[in-house]
Amino acid sequence: MARWIELHDSTSSSSDYLVCASPISGSDKLRHLLWNRASGVILMSATLTSCGAFDLFLQQSGLSVYAAVQFLRGESPFDYRSNARLVIPAMRTDPGDARRHKDEVVERMPGLVQTLGTLVLFASGKQMREVYALLPEDLRRCTLMQGTMPKMEMLSRHRAAIDSGERSVLFGLQSVSEGVDLPREYCTHVVCAKLPFSVPDSPLEEARREWIESQGRSPFIDITVPETAVRLKQQLGRLIRTDEDHGTATILDLRLVSRRWGRLLMRGLPDFELVVEPARGCAASGSRG
Repeated sequence: MARWIELHDSTSSSSDYLVCASPISGSDKLRHLLWNRASGVILMSATLTSCGAFDLFLQQSGLSVYAAVQFLRGESPFDYRSNARLVIPAMRTDPGDARRHKDEVVERMPGLVQTLGTLVLFASGKQMREVYALLPEDLRRCTLMQGTMPKMEMLSRHRAAIDSGERSVLFGLQSVSEGVDLPREYCTHVVCAKLPFSVPDSPLEEARREWIESQGRSPFIDITVPETAVRLKQQLGRLIRTDEDHGTATILDLRLVSRRWGRLLMRGLPDFELVVEPARGCAASGSRG
């Protein structure tokens, strides 16, 4: 259980305190209310696996205690290798240096927007707004940013611009990478400003990480990396939606290939043609191995 106290300031001179408690996982409830009562369950989703394995979902759902659970990972019907590239540019900056990384994202943005439909996904609203404010005027005029209008209106205006033969760029956060369908020319380039790590900013998340540490395990490897892998798969999943789709995904975060845990993230990604730009010049193509 996670337990914490919240301070709520009121208009009067006094303040209210809210005493909170919550399980750090819903797995016990699911076992009691669902799995133990069902004779058979079939679960289907494109994000049941993370880093190429079912481990994260098994832990979160409570299914890890059942020895007879059967798994089948079906291959995608899309030919990613022939229709899409995953590009890792030779970034000079690390996202850990937020200011310099933001400046380099701004610098690269005009060269990245070369097709009619581009989707740029950010891990934080702060960076998204800062990059938008620093865009060249001509690029900012054709860019629609999440938060400045309802999401459905933003998507409608994006489609209308492309239907008219005009270039359109979407700036969005993680919610735009879930359930948003932009087939064909509506999205031929997905740009991830940086890997979508979440910040454990709630008492519930902090308690979950403390519990894992108490067992001698690593919260970063056991929770952070697998959850980031799911979000990254969702982001890249915006690119290929139909058999007719094609395009490029660009990740402006060199940690994907420079850090050891980056290999874990790569395991669960679609089989795009991989292009890693070396620091000295020509791009190098290859597979993830």
